[in-house]
Formats: sequence, C-alpha cells, structure tokens
Amino acid sequence: MVEPREVVFDNVVPGLVYVQPLSVRNHAKCARRVRIDPPAANGPFELAYTPGKAVAPGLDVLAEVRFRLSEEGRVIDEQRATGVFRDRLVVRFEGEQRQVEVGLTARVPQPRLSVVAGERCDVESLGAGIYAVRLGDVILGSRVHASVDLVNSGPVDATFDFASTMLEPSSGRVGADTEAHKTLASTLQRLAPDALKCIQRDPAGESSVKRLRFSFNATE
Repeated sequence: MVEPREVVFDNVVPGLVYVQPLSVRNHAKCARRVRIDPPAANGPFELAYTPGKAVAPGLDVLAEVRFRLSEEGRVIDEQRATGVFRDRLVVRFEGEQRQVEVGLTARVPQPRLSVVAGERCDVESLGAGIYAVRLGDVILGSRVHASVDLVNSGPVDATFDFASTMLEPSSGRVGADTEAHKTLASTLQRLAPDALKCIQRDPAGESSVKRLRFSFNATE
C-alpha cells in the first residue's frame, strides 16, 4: 500500500522547498524489495529514497517527495506558463508485475474561480470548470433577465474574458479572497519574504465576487 496516492503542493513560490513523506507498506506474506522510479531528472520534483533490504510483511519504508521552484528555468517552459507542474513516480515490488503510480502536482498561487447562482436562475457544476445555468420555466415570447456571480476563493487576483458577449461584463477582474490572501501572505512573511511579490494585489482592491448579468429571449 502506498500513502498518499497523490502528492499535491499548493501555493508554491521560489525560495522554499516543499516536502511530502511517502509511505510504502508491504502487505504480502513474504519479505519484498521496493523500487521507486523517480520523477523526471530535469524537473522540479525530486525523490529522496535509498533502497535497502527487503521489507518484512506488515512493515513499511519511507521516502520523501520534494518540490523546488527554481527561478533559473529548471522546469519545463509550458508548465511554468500555466503555473501548474505535473509529474509522477512509480512504486514497484520485487516479484510482482503490479505497480502503483503516484501523481505529483504543484501549483503556484492562483485564482480559484467558481460560478454561483445570482438572480432568477440555478447553477449546477458539471466538473472541469463547466457550469449549467438553469432558468426553469419561461413564458414563450418573453425576455428573461438573470445573473450569476463569479467568485474567486484564491489568494491572488483573477482576470476573465468570456468568448460570449451575452454576459455583462464579458471581461474584467475579480479580486483575491481576503482571508486566503492574508493567510498566504502571513506564511510567506515568515518563511520567504522575497516571495511576497508573487501575490501582490491590485491597488484598486477589486471585490472577490463579480456579478455577471445576461438576458434570454424565449422564442420558438
């Protein structure tokens, strides 16, 4: 058994090393050696693990997954552009074909946007950032006015630009969540003061909720 099955580091900034212990337990009835294939050698994830003797039944071995965000471009450019870094490691047991893959993810401080119901509608999340807006029963030939709220629960400001022009406004800015920003800023102030520039807020102080209005013509 491998715990955790996924390693996630949120709000990573340059200058800090993020560490997650990894436990691999032998549930077989005989001693087995454990091999861990590390993440990419040129990436920001590292594996700290020294292979040893066979692991007795019921016992475990420990490893560490580390993440360091280098400012020297030691990571893949495409991942740096999105602010989300992904890799994996693979755990293998001696004499067994089955293997366990552990996903590795790290994210720089990012907005976390969601859509909630505003006026005259219901909103359902369909996953993967897709939402269904339901207006319910409408009268044929009528024009329905409604709204949804774009909410940012992340520690940094967000900009948005919808391809659809039926939303008003269709583009703009949503401020960071005050508590999320304060918590992260407090942590960085103690551990990496130079990284505070990564989460600077817009001086205008935009609200973390933006109301988006739209209308719908109920025609045949």
